[in-house]
Amino acid sequence: MNLNENINRIKELMGIIIEEEQNDTQNNILYPLSTGGAKTLILLPGSGENGGQGDSDFKELATNLGSDFSVYTANFSNELDVREYTQEIVDEINNNPDIRSFAVGGFSIGGAMAWHLSRLLKDEKVEKFINKLFFIDSGIPNSTKEFAEGIVKGNTPRLAFAIPVG
Repeated sequence: MNLNENINRIKELMGIIIEEEQNDTQNNILYPLSTGGAKTLILLPGSGENGGQGDSDFKELATNLGSDFSVYTANFSNELDVREYTQEIVDEINNNPDIRSFAVGGFSIGGAMAWHLSRLLKDEKVEKFINKLFFIDSGIPNSTKEFAEGIVKGNTPRLAFAIPVG
C-alpha cells in the first residue's frame, strides 16, 4: 500500500472523514466498503422493500475479504432506469482513480444490473474492467414461459459458476 492508501485506511478504521471528502463522494452512486486492496470488486445489491442497499448485502463480505480487496457497492431505489443507472456507474468508474482493475458482481436482481454494467464496460472499452462478471443467487432472466414458471415454482437453488465475460 502507498502512503495515501494507508492514510485512507486509517481514516476509514477510525471513522474520520473530513467534510471535503464527504462532499466529493456525496453525489456518487458507488461508495467503498473497504479500500487499499490489490484487487477490486464492484458489487451491486439485491432489492428489498427500500430498494437495494449495498452496505446491508456486502459489508460482512467486504470485512471477511480483508485487506486483499477493495470493495465498492451502491444503493438504488426500487424504481430506476437500469441502463441510465449503469451508465452513471461507468462514468464514475472512469472518473475515479482509486478504482483500478476490477471485476463486477451482483446479488439477486443486482446480478442483472451487473450484467448490464459489464456490457457497457465492454462496449465502452473501459480498460480497468478485467472482463470478469459473477452472480450471487442471481441469473439473467429471459422472457420465456419456462423461466417465469420456474420462478413461481419455488425459486429453486441455482448452480454457481464464474466465467470471463466475452
